[in-house]
Amino acid sequence: MKNFDPEDAYPTLFKTFREILPVLLMLVRDFIQRSVAIEFKQHDVITDGEQLSEYSYFIISGLVMCYTSHESRNLVRWIRAENDYAYSMDMFRLRFGYDPRLIGNILVALEDTLVIRIRHEDINWLQDNSVEMGLIVNTLMTAHSILDQAIPHIHMLAPLDRYKQMQKRVSYDLSRVPDIYLASYLDITLSELKTVRESIQQ
Repeated sequence: MKNFDPEDAYPTLFKTFREILPVLLMLVRDFIQRSVAIEFKQHDVITDGEQLSEYSYFIISGLVMCYTSHESRNLVRWIRAENDYAYSMDMFRLRFGYDPRLIGNILVALEDTLVIRIRHEDINWLQDNSVEMGLIVNTLMTAHSILDQAIPHIHMLAPLDRYKQMQKRVSYDLSRVPDIYLASYLDITLSELKTVRESIQQ
């Protein structure tokens, strides 16, 4: 991760917001009052999947991975980078009520990562009281949904094509992701990923 001054966190975030929609000064004020810039070290567990998460995270720099345990395997659900929004499915328990199908996600920093952290109650309040905030969050979540819907089709491709298709759909370089996690995300073996990387390097 490049060196990043935490003082630049909010200006960077609002620049990202403005690329989606103009941001009113009142929203800037309310957002800053209800959030905080924090740093995670590489491999830090952000949410453990056991306790209900209280926060979501706007990523300023670095990588955040989400995985869940399934049949004694850890499955990588998504990986997000700078200028994106990271959250556990727990976020929706508060918004829409408890649902046992919403499995607690485990979030981990794959690099030293700077985020703006905000409580679920506060992001919900901001969306309820600002049309702009609602549209910004909805835009980010819609992009996530589109990628989630594409993944089953991507997983039907040959390993090299999976890699290439995923690279087209994410904003970060897949080479930043450790092989063991990237293989899970692409649903291929480590041996297949090694072959893919060798093909790309040729």
